[in-house]
Amino acid sequence: MILLEMILGYLGPVIAIMVWILTALASWRVFLKAGVPGWKALIPIYREYNIFRIAWKEKQFFIYIGVVIVYSVMEVITQRAGVLSIWGTVGAVLNLVVIYYEVMVKIYLARSFGRSRGFGLFLYFLEPVAISALGFGTDVYGGPAGNPDAK
Repeated sequence: MILLEMILGYLGPVIAIMVWILTALASWRVFLKAGVPGWKALIPIYREYNIFRIAWKEKQFFIYIGVVIVYSVMEVITQRAGVLSIWGTVGAVLNLVVIYYEVMVKIYLARSFGRSRGFGLFLYFLEPVAISALGFGTDVYGGPAGNPDAK
């Protein structure tokens, strides 16, 4: 029993690293298809910035990152002060805005490659699998939000 727990304890991180590598390779391929150097998929915040450029608009990224920062500050304030009044409500609303932006950029990324909104939701919920389908599949980049004239 202890041996089984040890094996499973070591397998979790190994599987997580393998999934990260697969996702990084697939993201690299997606970036190359969109005409962006693949190495930009390996730097976390820069990756998100480029996904917004590929799928949506650059200015939407700055709105998104601003909301994330404000939300993070609100979380710290409400946890430290134990305040549950209006600040907790504001934090919850900001969290919904963050989720909205994350879902929309995935939908626009799917649309940029000619896929459906449903595939965009698939990208949101199971990104390693869906990004692999985009990266290693035959999909062709059609411009931001699937519209080459949107830039």
